[in-house]
Amino acid sequence: MAIIRNITTGNTFQQHVTTTAETVQKLNHLTDGQTTGSGKFFANTDLVIDGNLDVSGNISLDAVGFDNLTVNGNLILSSSDAIIYKEGAFTSGEAAARYVITGNNIAYEFETPGTAKRSNPDLYFKAGDTYAFDLTGLAGLHPFVIRTTNDAASVNDGGTYMNVGLTHVETQNNGNRVVITQGFNAQRKKGGILYMQIPAGTANFGDQYYYQCTAHAGAMVGSIKVENSVTAAFAAANSTVSDAIALSIALS
Repeated sequence: MAIIRNITTGNTFQQHVTTTAETVQKLNHLTDGQTTGSGKFFANTDLVIDGNLDVSGNISLDAVGFDNLTVNGNLILSSSDAIIYKEGAFTSGEAAARYVITGNNIAYEFETPGTAKRSNPDLYFKAGDTYAFDLTGLAGLHPFVIRTTNDAASVNDGGTYMNVGLTHVETQNNGNRVVITQGFNAQRKKGGILYMQIPAGTANFGDQYYYQCTAHAGAMVGSIKVENSVTAAFAAANSTVSDAIALSIALS
């Protein structure tokens, strides 16, 4: 089937149809269900495409009542920095835990589904896992940082900030644009969602980080402790056994 990408007076089979400039203009600004006044194709009903859909701009699926996007084949993101942004609750293992955070000048309040709010709780994370901090409840206040010390006097010292394993995602322009920052640039955020992955290759059992507010450093602060894991336990056990064998050989 031939695909006519742009209708003109020269490609509309004039031997069968008498085409005018007005007809071409209307066909190129197809409108179904509602007139937007901006020359856009607006589909109020189902849109069925048998061939290819080539889009040079953006597709925004923000209509009231929009539910699911179903793809029978593969969804291919060809851009090197393409990302699928998910704003809802994490139920498929994207994050080991998700914390909804608010602030009240005297503490960060953490809440997870089905639990009560906790003020400045100690958090226990496992190396290699990813954790989500939902900062939308901060409403533009209480800049959130993760650092290697909780010294209030040096809270603005970027040298103490964690700069690996951090990704911050935030929508702007009424949700039409997604802004992603990573590493050091993901610090000091007052909205959006901050993802923290404890680096499996560098974090060890007993390592400790701190979350802290740069505006209320002495009050809004808590610890993030790296828990032991099966892998770490076996590594420690093997190291101990190796040391014992070496000592035995040295004494024999």
